[in-house]
Amino acid sequence: MRITIIELFLLILSSKIKDMTDKLIMTNVQSLPERLKEEVLDFVLFLKNRDKEKVKNVPKVGRKLDTAKGKIIMAPDFDEPLEEFKAYM
Repeated sequence: MRITIIELFLLILSSKIKDMTDKLIMTNVQSLPERLKEEVLDFVLFLKNRDKEKVKNVPKVGRKLDTAKGKIIMAPDFDEPLEEFKAYM
């Protein structure tokens, strides 16, 4: 797998943003009084539990094979070059 310079830059940038977000959260939480820290913890646990419940409640739908069979037809000249691009070939 090859990564372009732009993809590498975006990967590093997203990592730095995540680190900055984590630090910002920690800094703000640390400055809170103990009572509010407990509320933050309760809220974080609530959010984690809520996401688990969403995953549990997603209905699993089985896929049926061959439901589109015969409905899609490829043109006989599908692989032939297009007239519009002949000048570039």
